[in-house]
Amino acid sequence: MRDTGVDPGQLLAEDDRLDARQAARMATQIDLVQQRRVVGGRRSGGNGNGRPRFPSEVMARVRRDLLADLDPDRVEERVVQQVLSVFPMAGGAAVDECGADDASWLVRSHAAGLLAATNGRRQSRHGTIAGEALRSGRLARCDDAGLLVETDRLARVDGVGSVVCVPLYRTPGFAGVLTVVAPRLAAFGESDLARLGELAEFVAAVLAGARDVSSTAASVLARRDDSVSVSLAAFVAGTLGYEIDAHLRKAVVAERIRSVLTDKPPHVQFQPIAHLRDGRVVGYEALARFSAQPRRSPDVWFGEAATVGLGTELELLAASNALAHVDELPAGAYLAVNVSPDTAASAPFAAACREAASYDRLVIELTEHAPVADYPRLTRALSGLRADGVRLAIDDAGAGFASLRHVLRLRPDIIKLDIALTRGIDTDPVRQALATALISFAGEVGAVIVAEGVESRWEADALCDLGVEFGQGWHIARPGPLPGLAVAG
Repeated sequence: MRDTGVDPGQLLAEDDRLDARQAARMATQIDLVQQRRVVGGRRSGGNGNGRPRFPSEVMARVRRDLLADLDPDRVEERVVQQVLSVFPMAGGAAVDECGADDASWLVRSHAAGLLAATNGRRQSRHGTIAGEALRSGRLARCDDAGLLVETDRLARVDGVGSVVCVPLYRTPGFAGVLTVVAPRLAAFGESDLARLGELAEFVAAVLAGARDVSSTAASVLARRDDSVSVSLAAFVAGTLGYEIDAHLRKAVVAERIRSVLTDKPPHVQFQPIAHLRDGRVVGYEALARFSAQPRRSPDVWFGEAATVGLGTELELLAASNALAHVDELPAGAYLAVNVSPDTAASAPFAAACREAASYDRLVIELTEHAPVADYPRLTRALSGLRADGVRLAIDDAGAGFASLRHVLRLRPDIIKLDIALTRGIDTDPVRQALATALISFAGEVGAVIVAEGVESRWEADALCDLGVEFGQGWHIARPGPLPGLAVAG
């Protein structure tokens, strides 16, 4: 269940309610404004002239992220990708540099497409088409790569039909080759060769300049006086076309999430899942609750963690806290744990499930908001747990195409009707029709339907009439501790 931690009674009328994603975006925007007011003002220890001062660990992360964007390897990657974009006949491209210690050698520093397997390869310039381009200072072309000498391991590659090598020179101290290949023989016409030749000087200047800019920026940003570091970082970033706020924001968010992971982990509340007719509890959904500042709903915390690469780590922490309570469940009840597809497919999550007591009483509840890039991988990761009795639920069915795709590809044991479908279902024929279709589908594939967000007796009665047996929501019970337990956190 998508958990915002908000009392449904506080929501506006349906037509006026903010979409959850809009609310999340507004929360993060407001949060950034608050950071600027508190962190950047005099109260936070500014330097007295209005310049912001950030903690040293935040500035260290800003320096690292900014320099990563200026990394010459990234510049080479962008050059190669642009070549492949501008020349549609090209099937691969690479940048080769003369060795720093021995100019008679070429080192492939970045490659893509048909040449990707040659990335990092090193070989002598002599007897190669790239070496010939460097020696002559002119573009070198081969319309049939099969005619190249067998030792030319930078250009004679499986799948390559024709090759063009463009020499790159920039004084002082930079020499290399831009190699472009195509799968067809004689794929490059005279106009293509002319355009590649015209690009040579610019590409050489970009690659050589990237090294100078990166090393100089690293020197500037290495200053440890944090009272001026933001100004320096802003100047460097702005001059190069970067938005410093993005770096600062990412660094602040990452530090905030790390503090939650280490100092203020989320605690767990449990919302009962019950028979709609007699109220008998069959399971509990574990819901994370955060006490860290700033106060915000759980979905915003998890969404923010994902933006800085800590989403799986935070989900694993919350799931582990929930799994610790499996053996405290009432007899016959199951525990539903929310995770994203990426977390569900991870080895640490599988290990945490298997370490839990009575893990055959677990239900893994997949959220629908994160796309699944690799369904076979996710299916393989879940198959072992499901074989041992762990069940799979798909959350938010009826809320969007992603949840329906999960249902079709993963064949869940439980399908949960989204709150957007159940709210007002007692008076809305359209919602009733869609719910009826999902209920019928679930019956055909052997899945159980659970209705989320049941907030009134009339909704519960309507769902029962449609054939829904189980539900959860504030009409049934609010989230809280398990029976017999004190409130955690």
